[in-house]
Amino acid sequence: MVQVEKGHVAVVFLNDPERRNPLSPEMALSLLQALDDLEADPGVRAVLLTGRGKAFSAGADLAFLERVTELGAEENYRHSLSLMRLFHRVYTYPKPTVAAVNGPAVAGGAGLATACDLVVMDEEARLGYTEVKIGFGQLRGDREIRCHLTDIGHLCALLECSVSLDRFASQAKECKGPCQ
Repeated sequence: MVQVEKGHVAVVFLNDPERRNPLSPEMALSLLQALDDLEADPGVRAVLLTGRGKAFSAGADLAFLERVTELGAEENYRHSLSLMRLFHRVYTYPKPTVAAVNGPAVAGGAGLATACDLVVMDEEARLGYTEVKIGFGQLRGDREIRCHLTDIGHLCALLECSVSLDRFASQAKECKGPCQ
């Protein structure tokens, strides 16, 4: 699910471009394993995360979410814990982490990007915290992590309002998030 190019700066590619690199259980496990391997390598000084194809990450694996009711609450809970571990692992990683956001980073994909120490975006990149539109709340702690890392009031207002960047300018004025 991931490809790693080792060097002083290791590049970790989310590698499911046909599905826009969703954070499936397999993707989360692969990312955690890659991070463990890179931490143990003394030649790696920093880690860059990026997506293959036209998206950084579409967030949740919708195919998995459709099956989760059949799989049961325990499996859903396990997957939620694995995503929480992944975000926490990236946030507390002992080597510098950079998200190179190429295209959309939506919901959990935006959470993964903003858990990194630095986020670099190309002109086509978009962050979207759209999980509220399908009945999911943002991960608690995710907003605090993003506000801490960015320290930019406008971005914090965006995160508190859960709007996407392309609509940020018109809606941010209406939101008074806790980070302002």
